[in-house]
Amino acid sequence: MTLPFLELGAAFVIAVIIYRVISVYTPPLSKIPNAGFGAAFSRFAWAFPQEYNGTITLSLPKLHERLADFSFGTTIGAVDFWSGEKQLAMVEKNDEKATWMPVLTNFPLLCEFWEILEQSLYSLTGLRTKYSQGLADFQTWSRNSWQAALSADSEFGKPSIISPNLIQTLCNAGLPAETALSEAGENLGPGTDTTSATLAHIIWALAHNPSYQDALYQDLAGVSFVTDMTTLENIPRLQACVKEGIRWAGAAAAMLPRIVPPGGIELHGTFIPEGTVLTSSPIWYLHDTTAFPNPKLYDPYRWLSQDGKSLTRDNLRDRFYIPFSRGANICLGAHFSHLELYVSVSQLVLNFRFEPRNPSQTILDNEAWNPVLLPDRKEWVAAVTVESLQVVTHERA
Repeated sequence: MTLPFLELGAAFVIAVIIYRVISVYTPPLSKIPNAGFGAAFSRFAWAFPQEYNGTITLSLPKLHERLADFSFGTTIGAVDFWSGEKQLAMVEKNDEKATWMPVLTNFPLLCEFWEILEQSLYSLTGLRTKYSQGLADFQTWSRNSWQAALSADSEFGKPSIISPNLIQTLCNAGLPAETALSEAGENLGPGTDTTSATLAHIIWALAHNPSYQDALYQDLAGVSFVTDMTTLENIPRLQACVKEGIRWAGAAAAMLPRIVPPGGIELHGTFIPEGTVLTSSPIWYLHDTTAFPNPKLYDPYRWLSQDGKSLTRDNLRDRFYIPFSRGANICLGAHFSHLELYVSVSQLVLNFRFEPRNPSQTILDNEAWNPVLLPDRKEWVAAVTVESLQVVTHERA
């Protein structure tokens, strides 16, 4: 019997070709833990569910409005739309852009071709998709607001706040005006969805813990429900609640790669050759199993004493808590994000008691804390939940 060498050889060649194609064209994003194979392709197959959807939505601080005022010195007008339970189109589409990031980052040429095609169609017909129109409106608003922030004579209108806004502050520090515009614009994208996602996760966890809600309410009542950060940051239950929420949600999953310069470098005793790409994700630290046992569980008692009246010390835990990076490259919005979360959580607890619409586990009223499991999600540029985090609110008497 003659062995089918020709057939085996052909099969081997085909297998090698398939392997090479998969290796070359499989998006790097799919190699990120929890991203899943073909992560960049899946945006075409399904729509992202809302990260947070419930009756509490309109009572949350309007992050775009606050950040627009802070960044550009003028409001974006989102509050008027949200008060009527509608989304401002240019805000909605700017947020939607974040859900396309896996595609944009892995297929830049394809996306560039699509933009050229769409722009050509607009030039010929004057027609645009709602998505493109929303992004165009946002760019126009950003540039007009930027010009108004830099010029008191701008026809667009004077800034709505007297104190220097972010654009003015950056320009006064010597940054180019275009760079200031870019930084201010980023505040309305990554600067809001990560904070709002974290807030959504915190409320979801608190909804499973009525006893902790009541204890936190009493702590806040003890300081007359003030909103200044100095006081809020000294309430142990609130501080633990926010810190654990930031750690648990890990909303900013993006890795910011750096290339080793010519000549290579030595890192902790190991030589790294030039051209090597170095990167990491905040989630790798925040969900480290040694620093944070059972990291997928939300448990503020990681930070609290057993009676909940003081914070504990843990050098390893604190060393691995790096949600906003450190040093010269620390996140520009870290302090603002903390302000939003502390004020938002405290004001929500002041006004409402909340419970999950569809509890993910049994709720025990007499327990100091019921650990809550992290909802299923995909960790792409941002961590995107694939579960609905709906809560029901009850106004406090």
